[in-house]
Amino acid sequence: FAGSDWIQFPLLTYSQYERRDVHFLYPDYIDYGKKGVHRFRKDFYDKMNSIPLTSHAYEGYALMRLFGKMMGKYGNYPVKGLQKEKFVPGYVLLGFDYSNTQSNGYVPIVKFTDSDLHIVNYPGKKSK
Repeated sequence: FAGSDWIQFPLLTYSQYERRDVHFLYPDYIDYGKKGVHRFRKDFYDKMNSIPLTSHAYEGYALMRLFGKMMGKYGNYPVKGLQKEKFVPGYVLLGFDYSNTQSNGYVPIVKFTDSDLHIVNYPGKKSK
C-alpha cells in the first residue's frame, strides 16, 4: 500500500505500479467520469469562471451536499441519522460511511489496471 501522493512521484511509471500490484489509499479520489462531477464542474465554472483546481472544492461541496441531504432526512439531528446509515454513495466523491462514528470510515483504495485507476473497495462491488 502507498498513499495517493505516490502517484505524483516520477519514480515509477503507471505500468510499473500495475506490474507490482501497488494499491493506493486515496481519500480524495475524484472520479471525473461521474455525472455529479461533470455537473459540479459546470456549475462551478458558471459561477466562478474557473474550474476547481484542488480537491478541496469537491470535498467541501460533497460534505455540504451530504449534510444537507441528512438534514432533509433526519431534521435537526443529521449526525445521529448519518451514524445510523451504512455506506452513503456520494454525488461528487465516491461516498461516506459514518456508521457508529464521527469520522468517515470509507477510504477509497485504488490500483492501476490497464493503465487506469480502478477502485478495489467500493461497497457492493467486487474487486478486480
